Amino acid sequence: MLLHTDATHSFTRLPLNVKEIPVDLITVSAHTIHGPRGIGALYIRKNTPINKFMDGGFQEFNMRAGVENIPGAVGFAKAVDLVTEEETGKIEAMRDRVIEKALSEISDVTLNGSREKRLPQNANLTFHYVEGESITLHMDMKGFAVSTGSACFSRSLEASHVIRGIGGDHERAHGSVRFTFGRYNRMEDADAAIDAMSEIVTRLREISPLARK
Repeated sequence: MLLHTDATHSFTRLPLNVKEIPVDLITVSAHTIHGPRGIGALYIRKNTPINKFMDGGFQEFNMRAGVENIPGAVGFAKAVDLVTEEETGKIEAMRDRVIEKALSEISDVTLNGSREKRLPQNANLTFHYVEGESITLHMDMKGFAVSTGSACFSRSLEASHVIRGIGGDHERAHGSVRFTFGRYNRMEDADAAIDAMSEIVTRLREISPLARK
């Protein structure tokens, strides 16, 4: 059995040593670290069997057609080079601020996932008795881009299998909101986001039939 890991959001932010992690394949992407869109990378451990998905020429080791996206690859490499531990620390501090303020200033909030073992840039919280979809729309109108559910299912009403996988039910999954921070965010953004969230959640709970149960 082969093991594949999607390290798109952890790449450059957390240690990734293939000599220590028993994985056969790892995928990473440039845009999550402010690199160019449309370029990524696939690590294949030696002797891992791979079937080509597209017929092509020998210049791609007979694995696919086309040629390398050289400008994209160079941009990806530069993006990797620009990531620093100091930057990751600042992003982690913003994540922690959002978690702390949400849990202390808004009632009926649950942190999804471990408090210590989580991505530096990710805060996923469930605001009970309101729909995450309603929250994201109201936050968008205030200038904040957040999402509900997991990244892969942010455009679907399907309950996040990730939230359910860690013990949450459908209600908890549908009330979840994901905050993700990057290089161009500031601590003031984290404070402003939770201030806006507090106002929105309070207003939505006043009209929510779930809150009146």
